[in-house]
Amino acid sequence: MRKSLENYYAERAELELRDRLLRQAADTMEDFTPDPAEISKAVEEQLDTMSAQLAQKNLTLEDYCKFTNSTLDQMREDARPGAEQAVRIKALARKVAQLEDLHAAEEDVAQALSEICRANHMTMEELQPYYDDAFAAAVEYSILLAKVTKLIRTNAVLED
Repeated sequence: MRKSLENYYAERAELELRDRLLRQAADTMEDFTPDPAEISKAVEEQLDTMSAQLAQKNLTLEDYCKFTNSTLDQMREDARPGAEQAVRIKALARKVAQLEDLHAAEEDVAQALSEICRANHMTMEELQPYYDDAFAAAVEYSILLAKVTKLIRTNAVLED
């Protein structure tokens, strides 16, 4: 139990460090102005994710709004800063991947799909119906983001 908790907190700390490094690196992109349409799309993606999570508990976004005494428009506005940060990080990942010639190799995709199947207790055949262009793009982006994050972490200079 103790070892399991230690592993959990170590993984959590690692994820938080990676997130902080990505955010800091994205904030250095002074010449990048996020496209308002991309930000709006990212906001809607965040709301879609939240909606799916609520649906697992037989709730809707409208239920959530009533419970929190807010509106969908307020939720969209609240999600905007995070969505803008997500757009910045995506642009950073694309730019670094291009500059460093990073790609999602076939082996990387196969390993990522294997991990998805393992985490969801599925076979590749069971995953197949869900594997469309959007899913493939998300897997590829996830791989590139991991490679970019590793590169940034390796080259980061810590300051006091």
